[in-house]
Amino acid sequence: MSLQMTPMLAQQGGRYYHIAEHEGRRLTLSKASLGEFVFEILSRGGEIMQLWPFAPKWKRSPVYPVVAMTPKMRDEFVEATGFLLVDPPRLSIDLRGNPRQ
Repeated sequence: MSLQMTPMLAQQGGRYYHIAEHEGRRLTLSKASLGEFVFEILSRGGEIMQLWPFAPKWKRSPVYPVVAMTPKMRDEFVEATGFLLVDPPRLSIDLRGNPRQ
């Protein structure tokens, strides 16, 4: 599955963000939490690329989103809501077996 932001957001400098797991507010599988999160992202012009609930059968299960927005939108969102959005993790694999220096 390919996640692609709209060309308009990409031209404005949009980037992908994940929610921080150990800092800021947690996003949970509840109407209040999801409703506020979705409303605030969309009202600022951001895009929700993916919402993944950890265990959908459990009430208030953690939900892990992938959103696309500009850094300015992100800063306004974090300040208004307390949900902390961070850059996605980067994985680097050196197939040659050389240690990184």
